[in-house]
Amino acid sequence: HSLCVRHVEYNANKVYQIMSGGDDGYLKVWDTRKLQYPVSILDAHEHWITSLAINKVKDRLVLTGSSDCSVKLWNLDGIPHNAETPVEQSKPQFISPSKSLIMSVNDYEDSVYSTCWSASSHSYTVFASVSYSGKVLIHKLPDKTRINLLLDDN
Repeated sequence: HSLCVRHVEYNANKVYQIMSGGDDGYLKVWDTRKLQYPVSILDAHEHWITSLAINKVKDRLVLTGSSDCSVKLWNLDGIPHNAETPVEQSKPQFISPSKSLIMSVNDYEDSVYSTCWSASSHSYTVFASVSYSGKVLIHKLPDKTRINLLLDDN
């Protein structure tokens, strides 16, 4: 990150993968075995990323919260990952925000400070967020996304 890092999160399903968000508005995906540069970069927000959460059941689903007063839900399905050896590439992969954004929650009047997924594997499609003023919002994945996830399981 070119500026301060505000949040890091390990991917519970991919032991060598962490994600970071910072004041530059970028979400970066890292392979901990090769930290010279990130594996992937997503220009996620107009302002600081203050929070991120990786879905523990469907780890391609990632939430980001920001001081731009929004929460964004991303599908990071195309991130390179290799469980056996570090990802080999000469430069980071830039992820298209328009292709990866599932939904944006813009119902806050101030900075979003925390995001989280439901802890239950039976309700992994539910997420919550809280703003600086203490406003809490709870959402479900859009129907189309839930259907696609169910179809992917078969």
